[in-house]
Amino acid sequence: MQDKTFNKHLVYIADEAGMASVFPELKHELTETSSTAITILYQSVNDHFAFTKELNILERYFPGKLYISYESEAMSGNNISCQRTIEAIINTNIIPETSFIVSGQTEFIEQVKTVLQFLGINTVTVHEQFFTDL
Repeated sequence: MQDKTFNKHLVYIADEAGMASVFPELKHELTETSSTAITILYQSVNDHFAFTKELNILERYFPGKLYISYESEAMSGNNISCQRTIEAIINTNIIPETSFIVSGQTEFIEQVKTVLQFLGINTVTVHEQFFTDL
């Protein structure tokens, strides 16, 4: 049973470069907004997740508020491996306001936006990149 009521759900979908750019915002959202739940779909095409330790620590500090899914399969065609996870998040979401934030390399962003649009999500925020190649 959930003992915390969330009014807002932020879903971050990021590749390695994208995670480097959104990580400071994630920390801010976790510490400054108690009524916001955060889901992170962290995609890597080479099983390299540079922020694993940091995210695991944050997940322990904020149980029930932060959920992280590490997706390590390569992108193929116009599909990304985390499509099933995105569908599961959409299908099980019970929080009134949900926002999708995408961050990463240009090809990754376009593929995620296509998947989200296919799934009926037409409003997607693209997070500005501070790093372009990791």
